Amino acid sequence: MASQALVDDLSRLGLAHYVDTLHQHGFSSWRALLGITESDFQKMGFKLGHRRLLQREISKFRSVPSSPSLVNRGYSGDESMLQTDSAAQDETSQFSTQTDQNKDGQAKRRYRRHPKPDPNAPKRPKTGYVNFADHLRTDPTISSMPFADITKEVGRRWRELPQAEKLEWERKAAQAMQIYEFQMEAYRRTDQFKEYQNYLEDFRQQHSQTIRIKNDSSSGPSRQFISPDAPFPHKAALEHSQVDPLQTRNEESLDLTISTALDDLSHLRQRLLKEGGGICSQARPPPENAIRQRLHNFLESSGALVFVMSHEEVESMLYEIYRQGTPAGTFTFAEVMSLAAVGGRYGIDSIAEQSKISWCGSALTDVDEAMVKANYLRGMRLLLIVSFFCLLENDLVARHLITAGLQIARQKLPALEGDLEQKERDNWKKVYRSLMFVDGWLSYTLGYPSRISWEDTSYACSDSQAIPASIEDAVHWQVSQIGLVCVDIHKTFECTKRVTTDTVLYLSQRLAAWQDDLPPFMQLGNFANQTPPGSDLSDSRNRTILKVHMLYLGAVMLLYRNILLLSVELPGSAVKEPRSNATLSMPVEAIQKCRVECVFAARQIAQVQKLLHLDVYICHCCWILLYWLSSACSVLLFGISEKLARGDYDGILDEDFSATQICLGILEQCSADPAATKSFANLSPLHSRLFAIRTELCRIKMIALDPSIRAYAHSSEAMGPAMFGTSPVSLPNTSPQAVSIDHLLESPREQMSTKDGDSEFKAELKGISNRLLELLHDPFDRKDSLSEEETGKVRMSDGNYLVFWWQ
Repeated sequence: MASQALVDDLSRLGLAHYVDTLHQHGFSSWRALLGITESDFQKMGFKLGHRRLLQREISKFRSVPSSPSLVNRGYSGDESMLQTDSAAQDETSQFSTQTDQNKDGQAKRRYRRHPKPDPNAPKRPKTGYVNFADHLRTDPTISSMPFADITKEVGRRWRELPQAEKLEWERKAAQAMQIYEFQMEAYRRTDQFKEYQNYLEDFRQQHSQTIRIKNDSSSGPSRQFISPDAPFPHKAALEHSQVDPLQTRNEESLDLTISTALDDLSHLRQRLLKEGGGICSQARPPPENAIRQRLHNFLESSGALVFVMSHEEVESMLYEIYRQGTPAGTFTFAEVMSLAAVGGRYGIDSIAEQSKISWCGSALTDVDEAMVKANYLRGMRLLLIVSFFCLLENDLVARHLITAGLQIARQKLPALEGDLEQKERDNWKKVYRSLMFVDGWLSYTLGYPSRISWEDTSYACSDSQAIPASIEDAVHWQVSQIGLVCVDIHKTFECTKRVTTDTVLYLSQRLAAWQDDLPPFMQLGNFANQTPPGSDLSDSRNRTILKVHMLYLGAVMLLYRNILLLSVELPGSAVKEPRSNATLSMPVEAIQKCRVECVFAARQIAQVQKLLHLDVYICHCCWILLYWLSSACSVLLFGISEKLARGDYDGILDEDFSATQICLGILEQCSADPAATKSFANLSPLHSRLFAIRTELCRIKMIALDPSIRAYAHSSEAMGPAMFGTSPVSLPNTSPQAVSIDHLLESPREQMSTKDGDSEFKAELKGISNRLLELLHDPFDRKDSLSEEETGKVRMSDGNYLVFWWQ
């Protein structure tokens, strides 16, 4: 039961209807209420006005003193303690003159001025619960009820709402919040934001001067007498006054972030347990061989690129669960089961879908906020593991988990590293870098604003860690570094309004520096010159090194793809809607060189994939690489459409078609992944149609050159690309001069003796080119899954939509 003092105070404030709700959540006294956070208010459904009213009351209790009448409340000791000197009397007199009196003579806190809100800032969206409450208030039977009854009714209906409907309300709210965050990121780069920040700074200085003048006007020193038997809030206030306000804000922000992530985990757990085939437990774990194989699958695939835990830690955890004889820790069971669920997505020995879902759902059964706060570092790692599962499930929760994990690493790891051994400290920093890598991946592939800060890179990526102790450490380090380069490329094009040759030169130098810093055994030239190639390394490490270089080629393609997209938006382009605010200020020759480099990088990605075609792990949902594979295929097909528009029907096209077929073949093999399936469905018909157009145009060209071979040209055996020979590997010496689709399509093609044959394909090629441009902006074609209202037509600088195209 809530304390009588709390009940009386809430009744006085008009908040009596919250007594039961507060008691149910553990806030039964003023002592407990002092620790309430914004996330607690949100969970309990406090209206914003009621929330602020209660927060002001809490602030009164925390202030020292809040009023003279409270100083000696409850004191029954020696009367000498009640005596005050003249300075104290002056202070009391001064306090009474600085406060207003209500009708009962009770002191009221003076109104504190607040800065005006920013009129130009985007409006923060409402939560799913608030939107649900607003929806209910449209019902006349609800809106006619007293306010307290409305609050209770809304809370009751929200609790009884089916989980699927509740998730739908929260999904829409999450999408709105992501759009808001992106809009805020863009707004922070405007002049209006800078003006408002100047206003805030002036307001703070003026307000602080006013307070200083009032404090200086007090006469003489003063002493405050507080009874030793005074209520707890006054004692807490003395302790609270010693706390760093910045640290308090950081802790509250961390609590809110963790609470949000765990709310998402709770919903994810409920969905997984509903879809799965049953719950596993430490008393009834799955067969050890099945779990061990899936853990091995992960460590050989994504785990070889992004560190989660070492092989020794995996073996130790398996021993705790299966052979120790006593129950393993909750974290141990949760990490092993969730990691096995991720590993179940890799390899040819795929397990039943329900088993993977059941494993992850069982892993999250006992995970709560108290558990994470009891061991922040393992909680951080668990959030990283579950985010992998969400990425493979194409679930929106992934980003919230990574955000929470990053904030834990940022605030807790530096403070705890003094208690760790050197090896433990290094491993946790690797997990930190893995969180940064995934955050960056979400940024430059899906368009989310990156949360990586200078504080993160300076701590987790210091020069002292650049000398790895093993081959595995070198791979993890280089993957994290190329990920940061990709983030830098993405941010540069997002923030730069005018892209020049110097911009491209700076970013290309970043890529070259990464390549120069590679250890000798990872240099592609040295690696290929070994006899046999890679003889100093195991096959698994050979594949891993090739995957690292594929990430590098993806970064190269990301840089030059942005130039390609900006170049086709120049005046006269077939694409009328601009995809970014940036403008391109580069010579035509430099632009064409960038576009050639982009296609060349895409072609090399396909060749690396060809070398990896025996790797069962890349053929089954290696989410880190699938994006680059899909994007490379779009780049190659766009290059083919440009060449066909210019009249280049043979030569280098053979190699481009061959590289495209490799990419499409891998995407088809990765059909278990919904993103790969969608990419294949979008790109395969375009590839087939471009090949058919090229074949028909070649037939027309042959007939124009020699009408006597008309009959042979109609033969199906003559239609394949082998008829024209094998194209050389080297790039052509000449490059196209046009920089827009319309210009290319309208350019004269004197090498053809007839224009009637290819003119009929002009409109179709233009449509294919525009479709490929859309896929270059958005390789996973998310716009089909989102309405304009949901996306708000918000795009990043490279054309990516802001929100997930998934659930």
